[in-house]
Amino acid sequence: MIFNKKCSKFIAAVLTASMALSPVFVSPISADDGQDVETQASSWRYQDGDIIIDESPDAAEDSDGQLTEDYNAQMGSSEEEQTEEDSVEASAEASDEMTAAAADEAAEIETEEAIEAKSATEKNKYWTISGNKRYGYLKGIDVSYWQHTIDWAKVKSSGIDFAIIRCGYGSNTTSKDDSRFAANVKGCVANGIPYGVYLYSYANTEAGALDEANHALRLLADNGFHPDLPVYYDLEDKTVSKASNATIRKMATVFCNKLTLEGYRAGVYANLSWWNQKLSGFGTYDKWIAQWNSNCTYSGTYYFWQCSSSGAVGGISGRVDADLSMQPKAYMDSFMSGAYTQLASYVTGITAQDYEAYVTASDAAATVAGKKGPGRGYYGTAPFPDGTKVAVTRSANGYLEITDTEGSLGTAWIKSGNLAKGSDPKDFIDSVLYSYDGNVVKNQWVKVRGRTYYVDSEGIALTGRQTIGGKEYYLGADGVEVSNTLATIDGKQYYLGTNGLITKNSFVKIGSYIYGFGQDGVKLTGKKVRLGYKSYILDSQGRAYINKSKTREKTKYYAKPGSGKKGTLKKGKKIYVLRTSGKWSQMANGYWIKTSKTKKTAVYPEYQPDVAVKYKAKLKKKTTSRSGPSNNYIKKKTFKKNKKVTVIGTYGGWAKISSGQWLPLSRLKK
Repeated sequence: MIFNKKCSKFIAAVLTASMALSPVFVSPISADDGQDVETQASSWRYQDGDIIIDESPDAAEDSDGQLTEDYNAQMGSSEEEQTEEDSVEASAEASDEMTAAAADEAAEIETEEAIEAKSATEKNKYWTISGNKRYGYLKGIDVSYWQHTIDWAKVKSSGIDFAIIRCGYGSNTTSKDDSRFAANVKGCVANGIPYGVYLYSYANTEAGALDEANHALRLLADNGFHPDLPVYYDLEDKTVSKASNATIRKMATVFCNKLTLEGYRAGVYANLSWWNQKLSGFGTYDKWIAQWNSNCTYSGTYYFWQCSSSGAVGGISGRVDADLSMQPKAYMDSFMSGAYTQLASYVTGITAQDYEAYVTASDAAATVAGKKGPGRGYYGTAPFPDGTKVAVTRSANGYLEITDTEGSLGTAWIKSGNLAKGSDPKDFIDSVLYSYDGNVVKNQWVKVRGRTYYVDSEGIALTGRQTIGGKEYYLGADGVEVSNTLATIDGKQYYLGTNGLITKNSFVKIGSYIYGFGQDGVKLTGKKVRLGYKSYILDSQGRAYINKSKTREKTKYYAKPGSGKKGTLKKGKKIYVLRTSGKWSQMANGYWIKTSKTKKTAVYPEYQPDVAVKYKAKLKKKTTSRSGPSNNYIKKKTFKKNKKVTVIGTYGGWAKISSGQWLPLSRLKK
């Protein structure tokens, strides 16, 4: 998975049969821009740190002339280890082998055609290698320091859907960090390319695997990165293969468990032979299969397939590993948090909130699942029971970071909607309300799980009709306040305002109608009612008339506005109007009439003077009176200049005279 910068310069024109069956080794290079060059990597892909490049579908030899078992397995070839004598014989029969290879290549093309026909409707992304297409759901690459500077904008425009980026190799020391890791991640982020991460392993013990897991975690944490795709453990080196198969599986589990506990998706990279032998039976973490072949023959469930080392992509000089997602895009979308669109500021560097709060949910018995980070791409942590007191420290992307102040659940991220700010009481226990510190909550209004109560001196929620702070309230049978609604209490109707406050001596609009409530809070009916400075006429249901009118001409009335004629009214018929809707007015009997067919004779509410006075006055000039204290009221009688009137009270800039009409104060002089 590491490419030497001189890989693209090796001589491809190897014509002899013996050379066709021999691997090509690339000369070591010196460190570039601070990268410590690995000199120990040896696997089915490397010889002393140098990449072995051989795209033949049939074979590859190691430096001793012995066919490499893992490479053959990787290529879908025989897994039997050949002897040195067999290898020499194979070299001597080179021309026959080349003929056989050509036949195999033709067979592969036929297979590819079959695959293409089968897969085109499902997997429409592909890599073309040596003229053959290898299909998957999404198309990606994996890169490291050896690709040097990458133009990620060109990579994106080349149709790459994802990338997996090396963060480092081996033990947790800075000299083994991949010096291009941060730049590559930022390139993906800047161009909206979801990315994963891998770490190349040299470990052969569980302790070594844990150290390498910490290596990956350090690089992620130091940079503030949280990839959407998994963090993979690259198992291929010969130092790893020195361990037993059981130990290798344990190492993979140690690495993946550690990454998962820290909130990352985790997985393992290995070739087909390792998956079928050394890693057989390995757990449920994501699998990334390396098999450079026309198709992947691994029989288990896996996520990514590395199908070749010879991909060509705009923005990258030389060869690059070619990968395909073998799961539908919906699978990726199901866990992607969107973190790849943000850098360190996504999780760190957020202004601290520093307030106390408690976890809440609509169901009193519910628990809220915490997460390791602020998004659905982060794995869960311990649930927080409803009512748990927490301290809030940070926020990001609709999530809040919380710390359990009671000490048992630790730190996690939860959706902001699952948290209520403040240090409200925790819960009722045997009908008594207790606070977070264990003390009984007394003599106060409290909100518990979104419901409001008033608790008495013993911490018990009051119910029914109660006087609190000199005001009268009505609380439900379970103590929960009932707000902003009509309620029947002891056979009489009341209007309950905020926290169940009984409305008294007021008019209230409920739905489309206006109702009046008396000094005792009971709904008033069938009379002219004066409350404060306003006066309405109410019908038998307690609905207030908004005006009194008469018909301008003979006119029809309807069951509903514009339809269902019910009868006819003669000209000059007096009516009371309960409400209006558009161009229609509803009469006291419930029927509707066109407003244009009526003429107002009075408008309610009538206003009473706020200052009671009585004096004689006369008009300074000719003036028209109104039915109420505003120019918005109906014009009444017109008085001549110097007309004498008796003022009985004032309201704002208006004077009410003894005949019940209103005149502007500015027109009068005593």
